[in-house]
Amino acid sequence: MERMSYVKIAGNVVWDPNAIALTALASDALPHDLLPSFAVLASDEERERKAQASIPGTYHVIVIPESFAHLPEYTTTPCDKDLDPLSSPISADGESDHLDSPIEVDDPNVVIVKIVRDTRRYPYSHRRDSTQTPDSDLPLPLPVDSALYPAIQSIVDEDPAHDKFDLRNYEIGLFDHFRHVVWQQLMAGGTIFARSNHHHLDVDLFEQEAANFPPLYHAILAVSALSRFRQGDDQSVHSLHYVNQAYDYLQNNFDSANDVVSDRIFLTYFLLLIYETIAPRTTASSVWSHHVSRLLQIYIARQTTLGGERYPFIIWWICNIDLHALLSGIGTGEFVRTVIDHNIYPGLDFLLYRMEDGRYPAEPDNLSMTLRLYHNTFTLLVRLGLFAASAREFRQSYPDSPLDHQLNAAEELREELRRLWGSSEMCYLVENRESLPELAQYILQQITILFHTALLFSYTSLWPRQRLEQGQATEDEIHHHATMILQLAETLIPSDGECGRNLIGFPMFLAGAVAASSGLKIRAWQLLSRLEEEEMGYNASTTNYLLQLVYERQMQHSRHGGEAIWIDWMELVAARECPVHYG
Repeated sequence: MERMSYVKIAGNVVWDPNAIALTALASDALPHDLLPSFAVLASDEERERKAQASIPGTYHVIVIPESFAHLPEYTTTPCDKDLDPLSSPISADGESDHLDSPIEVDDPNVVIVKIVRDTRRYPYSHRRDSTQTPDSDLPLPLPVDSALYPAIQSIVDEDPAHDKFDLRNYEIGLFDHFRHVVWQQLMAGGTIFARSNHHHLDVDLFEQEAANFPPLYHAILAVSALSRFRQGDDQSVHSLHYVNQAYDYLQNNFDSANDVVSDRIFLTYFLLLIYETIAPRTTASSVWSHHVSRLLQIYIARQTTLGGERYPFIIWWICNIDLHALLSGIGTGEFVRTVIDHNIYPGLDFLLYRMEDGRYPAEPDNLSMTLRLYHNTFTLLVRLGLFAASAREFRQSYPDSPLDHQLNAAEELREELRRLWGSSEMCYLVENRESLPELAQYILQQITILFHTALLFSYTSLWPRQRLEQGQATEDEIHHHATMILQLAETLIPSDGECGRNLIGFPMFLAGAVAASSGLKIRAWQLLSRLEEEEMGYNASTTNYLLQLVYERQMQHSRHGGEAIWIDWMELVAARECPVHYG
């Protein structure tokens, strides 16, 4: 103590209780803390951000013996390793998993670390020059019956990495994971099959085409390896190793028209696009845009040569990816613009099909009506996104020009949306929604989310500082649409295997980014955190990361006397070129 006698604590905001009390009295002048208590935050990074915005900015961490129970060093069976490495501690009811601890603590500034994560399971850096992990003693996956995949051996034997470990069993395990896990998520639950012109899109098709086409083979392995890594498994071969192999082959081994329209090329580029949209990323990357452009060329060629698309489900999914990139401000909407302008949008009756026995519900008239309304609402949202892109470009070129034209055009689009929502067909569906077939109810939910997303986007995100320059968009109306989006999303998230979960990432992000209410912002963050728990890759994680960036910038702006609504979320997203695709 004598050596430390020169240390003074008077006035210190951490150690001097009087200083803490005085600071607390002045805290009302600070912006409202948007993040929940330390105990329910998901990571040290989030707690650091909260500490910077709160008084005194400190919290206590308690580690108990059970905290280490799930680490590999303390487990003896594989079933102990099934924890999601990056899942948020937010549970289904919005409470923290830490609250399940036998130690009950009421202090919100006390964090009980119930599970110490294995740091080796966190996302790897997204680098193209990192093609394979170094030789190591990582455990190999359990062997799988090779008779299920007899065509793998011929491709594996040609791979120079085969000598390093039992690559054959490893890749058989990846194929097995693709069939039983990835495919279930890719096709939205495993019971949804797209049928058109008697061509059946299923996992067998991918495996059959991959047997004689190395790029598709490697694309399957890449997506599967990334999915397993997301679940916490170690990677004996980096997923980027397989991606690079697929790229190398595609660049050097096909040019003919037959190759361009073939199913194997189409399926390969689709899986490569899926990989790019689910891979962990917090920095700029435009590879996804290249894949979308290539898929558009292939789709048009297949339309001309084959007279139609055998697998419209894939086209529908690409349209959603391209639309969300357009609405995020980093995509041009080339794919959806072309599909709509040339009237080559595939029939939705094949795309939202989810009956296990291959039949539609017993009321085809209601189903047909619902699908048509979905198509019309989706088209209006595309037009709104294209209008926003042109309006932003105009505002950048002519910042001082009057807004009359943009305001009138935006209001015309809103009126079309309102007329569609107020149509007799829509009113009938809404009034009788409880008696509709299950598929029609699901599509009606999607229409409702699209409707509120379109209006919310039209009031807040068509051009920078839109909310400050127009008078008809009231904060109450914005609050209403944001609230409706989050309420609808909350009904979809608990539905195990529902494909609707893949389509609500952007609406939830938008609701959280533009809402003035801190309660809505926190709710959007919590719902996105719940999406992370079962996602195939890092889509929801990336979206949540971007949403937290928007929160942080809004809080910083508020501290300096500005309004949070002055922050243009689209500029922040576009600067990182990370599309908010889907959950």
